[in-house]
Amino acid sequence: GRPTSQAVVRELCERRRSQGEPCSSQTAEARSIRDLWKRLSGDREAPALSTIRRHIKDFWRSNQGCSKLE
Repeated sequence: GRPTSQAVVRELCERRRSQGEPCSSQTAEARSIRDLWKRLSGDREAPALSTIRRHIKDFWRSNQGCSKLE
């Protein structure tokens, strides 16, 4: 099946980190990820900004990708 929104957000977050994209706040990161999602996923609607922010917050807490603000 298709990956969950959490898995996709994590993948996009890690992609941004690997490309050296800055990460100034959870909200800014969530907006960037949502924009990237819209560009890359033609048929799948992006989750709400608050959902993406929650996923990022969870990642930061567990040190699994999106590990710190720069």
